[in-house]
Amino acid sequence: MAATESLWISWEDHRRTQGLVREIGVPLVVLHSNRSRWIKHPYFVLKTVGLMISKRPRVLYVQNPSWLLTLLAIAMRPLLRFKLVVDAHNGGVYPFFGWMGRCPWVFAFFHRFADVTIVTNEALAVIVRTNRGTPFVLPDALPDWEVVPMPDREEKRITLVCTFADDEPVAEVVRAAHGLPRGYHLSITGKASNCPPEIREMAADNTTFTDFLSEADFHTLLATSDVIMDLTTFDDCLVCGAYESVSLGVPLVLSDSPVNREYFDQGVVYSRNQADDLRDAMILAVEQNARLRKDIISLKARLQADGRSRIAGLLGMIPSG
Repeated sequence: MAATESLWISWEDHRRTQGLVREIGVPLVVLHSNRSRWIKHPYFVLKTVGLMISKRPRVLYVQNPSWLLTLLAIAMRPLLRFKLVVDAHNGGVYPFFGWMGRCPWVFAFFHRFADVTIVTNEALAVIVRTNRGTPFVLPDALPDWEVVPMPDREEKRITLVCTFADDEPVAEVVRAAHGLPRGYHLSITGKASNCPPEIREMAADNTTFTDFLSEADFHTLLATSDVIMDLTTFDDCLVCGAYESVSLGVPLVLSDSPVNREYFDQGVVYSRNQADDLRDAMILAVEQNARLRKDIISLKARLQADGRSRIAGLLGMIPSG
């Protein structure tokens, strides 16, 4: 059976993965199951091994997390002799939650035995190099979304892109909304079941929890926002909502971190993750909206060109099979 040039396997449907496979031009197989991990993971292992054997890719891309998928790919690499490229999200670079926090050596193993480990920024690349791996810095590809005209309305709409993860200072944003001027409205995305009850109870009348939205409704909400916020307490994380905001040409409020200032350097108001600062940042982003929109359109063009250059660099450094 003839070998496939390249293949990307993921055990999670992630927007970053979708964007990168589009830009790189590699086939993607995403495995899905709603069953418990004790049932779906053995099935995923068997299915993945079957794909590796049947497709025999010269270059295999996998997403980390999943840690189990990455370990499986490393185990199969010498048997099938493919080049392994691991797209490591922050959770695939260092431990920051769960039982993996007690096993930091596993991450060094991931990095050392992959041919290339893709990371989103230089701070993460340093960790991979320290672990004797070969990093390549490749931020997310911008979503293929068009800029749309803003509707003519009096209300100022701010949207917080959120999943209610531990690193998201949602409570501080909800507190900040109490101090917003009349006519401002805050929407907070994310599944309602993931929102702690105490956060919902402290919300002001100008705050709406959207619950889970379809792709089309999520797109519309972001595109018609005056300002998009995406916040994290991690200093080395580039958040998905920032790429979406740039793609749509909507000004941003981001957590003030070195990686954000380096990459998203136009059309952005940076803030500490504290209520008073976040309130002021939202107001400033609304008041300077016209200028910030021009700046973020300029940033979009630069990031698109930078992305094309980085993809070419990645493909140039991956050894042929």
